[in-house]
Amino acid sequence: MEASIQIFVAMVLYMAVVIGIGLYYTKRASESSDNYLIGGRSLNPWVTALGAEASDMSGWL
Repeated sequence: MEASIQIFVAMVLYMAVVIGIGLYYTKRASESSDNYLIGGRSLNPWVTALGAEASDMSGWL
């Protein structure tokens, strides 16, 4: 019985942390959907390159 209580407590804590992170970044986000979709034009070139390569390779699967 103790193991199931520990698992339940761990799940509740995990969900609280995930919801907290979501709320924090929701408040930080701007109201513009364009800014959300393009990442505020602040992505590094290597992130853009990796995204383009992953998109290109997904067509071959």
